[in-house]
Amino acid sequence: MRYQMPDLFRAFANLPTRCMLASLLLVVCLPAANAQQAVIWASTSAPEQPVYEQFTNIQLGFDVQRLIFAQLPGYQIQYRPQNSARAFQEMQREANVCTGTKLRTDERDNTALVSELPQVLLEGLRLMVRQHDPLFAEVESAVIVNLVSFIQRYPSAILGYVAGRSYGNTLDKQLQLLQEQGRVYQLSAERGSIGAIDMLAKGKVDIILDFPVLTEHYFSQQGEQMMLHALKLAGEPAYANGHIYCSNSAFGQQFMQHLDQAMRTVVAQRSYLDAHLAHISPERQPAFIDYYNHVYQTRF
Repeated sequence: MRYQMPDLFRAFANLPTRCMLASLLLVVCLPAANAQQAVIWASTSAPEQPVYEQFTNIQLGFDVQRLIFAQLPGYQIQYRPQNSARAFQEMQREANVCTGTKLRTDERDNTALVSELPQVLLEGLRLMVRQHDPLFAEVESAVIVNLVSFIQRYPSAILGYVAGRSYGNTLDKQLQLLQEQGRVYQLSAERGSIGAIDMLAKGKVDIILDFPVLTEHYFSQQGEQMMLHALKLAGEPAYANGHIYCSNSAFGQQFMQHLDQAMRTVVAQRSYLDAHLAHISPERQPAFIDYYNHVYQTRF
């Protein structure tokens, strides 16, 4: 007659095996539960990486991006250096591509999802010319100009602008008209805005469109300050809002919900405002703070 272990003892005898199996399952499942979802970030460069020659883009977008993603532990950024036009093409082909600091346009809004709040606020676009350029001897910085009229006033002047970059609905249409008239030079998208500023500084083009904070950043890396006329453009706002765009996919819709929620939190933090103020001279900061409070409904 064979001895049969009582059920209670048999249960205890199998306990080490069961515990081992449970531990293995826990080890296997934990990484899956804690895995971060990848967000491919298409931008002209990665943080602190040169975009043109030795020059880096202004880091404001990356600085506030870190504050935003500190609120999004379930997501991990994977940088993919890319020009703006190709970034929007990739958003239509892939489910998890995003890009930041972009002006809103009708075309972009119809192509991808856009953040509820802007990621960055910048002093508005200006028409830039060299102060000591004989072509523009009579120009004064205080004047407000119409882009098309200004270019037509100077028949020998060439406007350089970046291929694939949008300057907003109105200016994009004006640039298209000037291009048809052969009055502009389209710069490589791979060089980005830094490449356009560099060509102006070296006299390879006579006029560019850009944001004052970007030109100041370029010249700070050069170690010199070229005197420029930064002319306000008729009909253009004093400040510009740069938004985040993402793929219009199931992933993109879920991520954008989380992103919008995170941004509503971080824009109310002093560190988010300070990231902007680090790139603005003290005398221009009070007006900027007023605009920041207006856009984000804060009280700094």
